[in-house]
This record gives sequence, C-alpha cells and structure tokens, in this order.
Amino acid sequence: MPENYNQNIIARLEKERQEGIYQRATAAMSQAKTESDYLAAAGLFDSISEHKDSDITAASCRSLAEEARAAKIRLEEEALAKVAEKQRLDHEYNIITDSLRDQVRELEKANEKLGFFQRKEKLAIEKEFSCDSFMNPKPPASRRLRPDTRPPSPPRLPRSLLRHKVHR
Repeated sequence: MPENYNQNIIARLEKERQEGIYQRATAAMSQAKTESDYLAAAGLFDSISEHKDSDITAASCRSLAEEARAAKIRLEEEALAKVAEKQRLDHEYNIITDSLRDQVRELEKANEKLGFFQRKEKLAIEKEFSCDSFMNPKPPASRRLRPDTRPPSPPRLPRSLLRHKVHR
C-alpha cells in the first residue's frame, strides 16, 4: 500500500507538472506572432504529448508557424517591391527635373539674347529719333531709298477730266 500511495503522489505531481507546461504552452501559443514563437509553443506541447490534446495542438502550432513564415516572406517581398518602386520613381523624378532644369537654362539663354536684341533695337530707335535727327531730317543710310527703288508716282489724270466741274 505505501508503494501504491507513492505511485499516486508521483502520478499526481507529474500531472501537475504537465498541466503547468500545458498552461504555459497555451499562453505562448495565444501570444505568438512569429514563426519562432509558434515553434517554441509547439516544442512545449511536444514535451507533454500524452497530456490532453498536446499532440494535436503542437501540430496546429507548426502549421501556424508555417503561415507566419509565409506571411513574413510576403511582407519582405512587398517591402522590396516598394523600395524598388520608390527607386524607380526617384530615378524618373531626377530625369524629369534634370530635363526641366536644362529647359529653364535654355529659356534663360533665349531670354538673355532677346533682351540684348531689344536693347540694341531700342538704342537704334533712340539714335534715329534723337535731337540730331530732328535738326537734320535726312533718314539714316539704311533707310534712304535709292533712286531706282523709289515708289512710282501716281498716274496722272488727263487734263480734260481736270477741267470739268462736278455739279451737285
């Protein structure tokens, strides 16, 4: 009888030990988020495989670990795709901004040339209409008509038409 009593105490202590592990494994499983968390919980369930549904729950933990691993891989691939897309967009942005800078430089050059020619034309006009030109009404050489390029004189009316008066 003392042997049986000792066996019962040992069995009860073993059950309490297994129940404690089962409770820790259940808590670990419910808080698990990563593959390693689920595998750790599965390891605890495996250590007490005969207690309650530990073997089934361990298999479930391994399945959840595989899902967590797949989700992690998918998130990493999505992150890499986002980084690649950002790099592509940054490169495209740089190309466009470089092109726009070049166009702005070209417009600034054209604007500078235009300003130069406008100042040159303004000076020519001011020179043409300066006080000296009013004193000397002769047009500048570039604007004088040569005798052979003068516009033709208007046609003359016959004298007979000029003598008649128009009556009203």
